[in-house]
Amino acid sequence: MIRQIFKQIWFYRRGSAWLFAELLVIAVVSWFVVNRIWNVQYRIHAIPDGIDYDGVYVLSLEELYPGQYGYDSTYDTDEARMENFFRVGDMLRQMPQIQSQAPISMTPCLGSKNLMTILVDSVTSVNTAVMRRISGAEDFRLLGFRLLQPESGELVDEPNTFIISEDLAMTLFHGENPLGKTLGDALDDSSPGYTSDYNNRKITGVIANVRMSPDAENIPMLIDNTSKLEYFEDIVFSEEYKYAFRTVPGVDAEEFAAELGRKLESGGGLGNYRVREVVSYREMVEDRILSGSMDRLFLWKALRIFLIINVLLAVVSISWLRMEERRGEISVRRAMGGSGWRILAQNIGEIWAVTAAAALIACVVVINIIVMGKMNIVGETDQFMLPVTRELYPLLFDPVLHFLAVEGIVLGLLFIMVTVAAAVPVLLALRQLPVEGLRDE
Repeated sequence: MIRQIFKQIWFYRRGSAWLFAELLVIAVVSWFVVNRIWNVQYRIHAIPDGIDYDGVYVLSLEELYPGQYGYDSTYDTDEARMENFFRVGDMLRQMPQIQSQAPISMTPCLGSKNLMTILVDSVTSVNTAVMRRISGAEDFRLLGFRLLQPESGELVDEPNTFIISEDLAMTLFHGENPLGKTLGDALDDSSPGYTSDYNNRKITGVIANVRMSPDAENIPMLIDNTSKLEYFEDIVFSEEYKYAFRTVPGVDAEEFAAELGRKLESGGGLGNYRVREVVSYREMVEDRILSGSMDRLFLWKALRIFLIINVLLAVVSISWLRMEERRGEISVRRAMGGSGWRILAQNIGEIWAVTAAAALIACVVVINIIVMGKMNIVGETDQFMLPVTRELYPLLFDPVLHFLAVEGIVLGLLFIMVTVAAAVPVLLALRQLPVEGLRDE
């Protein structure tokens, strides 16, 4: 059959050449379109967030100012602000519907980050995301941080201590146990010798890598365990008064969240705070971060759909013309006992052979474009990502594996499309009785 396939391709070489040219152009363009879409989709779905925010809700408060309805000057002091803010947490803790709660400031997967530069030596620095939390708070259980060290799971959760991410631990301590050590222990003697005022604070835990944005790679993270006073000073500066909470199993979380603001305000004790909104953590992530990524991909996806339609139309048109030219041949073969499935397989084989040749040449063309254009095929990456992260995701950052992964997707889609498009005209032709096909011969 293989020899017959190549004979037929040569006999119908004009149509085969047109199909080859169309598939070549589409295969080349498709690689860059798929690469643009796949880079973002792979980051979103293949890289773990490091936290579990399903079922978590965020309560946002706003502060009233002089002249606003409900404002009370007696609560307009630093002590009263702090007392009333943490009273909200006490009120949440006492509600039987709530399993755990904690105040949050910089929130993983929501894109915001405070940065600190760790000067390892005279030429090496590590930019680290810093998240401040109140030591002893329930946020670890609430957000599902995965504690890697200590292995016992018993974290020393005290003020003025650090918890660091796995990638930061590997970068600073090169596989050694960082527990009980300080950032200063990781610095070279030639280092300027400072990382803000954090040099001498002990590291008490290591967590699995956490992402600041759900459409990007993880970057190194340092969690600063602080007192309530220090934490509150930070949120006053940022004016982000927020609590996260998780409801107990069996509670209608959406209904409870919808009524929570009214319950808190009707109970009093909020001082000059009012409930601004209560939304799910996932909704915040999808609306504020992922929706932007999806919007940016819309045109690329539309172009991909356009290319798919072009492939289908091209292959269907050429296959239909071939069937019209070969109607007599097919009728003769069937009249002499030829199998319809063998005829179908031969025609699909012809299309596959042309597609394979076009795909092979397309690979060469794409490689030349990438090399000559000095293109960065992995797309946008977080500038603070560590080399160890590149090693974790070779499909993204190894150029050869990345090229092959995208090419595999392109080839898979291309062969599926040409198979469907080639099979339809043949199946329609096979439905015709042999005598009808021979009538005009």
